[in-house]
Amino acid sequence: MELLDTLLSRKSIRSYTGESIPAADLQKILEVGNAAPVGKGRFSTMHLTIVENLGLLKAFEECTAKDLNQRELRPFYGAPTLIVVSTTLDPENSNNVPFSNAAIIAYNLNIAATALGFGSCLIWGAFRAINKNPVLVKSLELPDGFTPCCGIIVGKTKEHYAKREIAKNRIGVNRIQ
Repeated sequence: MELLDTLLSRKSIRSYTGESIPAADLQKILEVGNAAPVGKGRFSTMHLTIVENLGLLKAFEECTAKDLNQRELRPFYGAPTLIVVSTTLDPENSNNVPFSNAAIIAYNLNIAATALGFGSCLIWGAFRAINKNPVLVKSLELPDGFTPCCGIIVGKTKEHYAKREIAKNRIGVNRIQ
């Protein structure tokens, strides 16, 4: 898929076959994640965790559903893989750079999955709940000082991507000359 077509056809996929993607394709997705820009080139402040343990994915979903008081919530939609983007946070400096870095990496992962024809969806809200549960955070086996921020789910899907018309005024714009 050409880059602009990929960008214009990307969408959040919320139905999966349950079948994992091939390891070689996962490596390509991770390579694109590693190509993301990171503030001041501090790549050592970022970490990716691939979660394919279905029991752990279920525990993450149950934690999120409980936190949001929605018993039937399944925020991973049956996807077999979650790629977690974690970063180091500086409690004394509450700037948004670590979160921006994580978001850009997650988006690169999402675009790579789209280009390869796999379903993917950016995941944000579940991490609010997961971060409240030290046992679940520990299950991610993160290096010391890292906090999970966001991620993507990815897997095979029966949905298809098609270039779509995007309203040109979805996002407000002003121009200063």
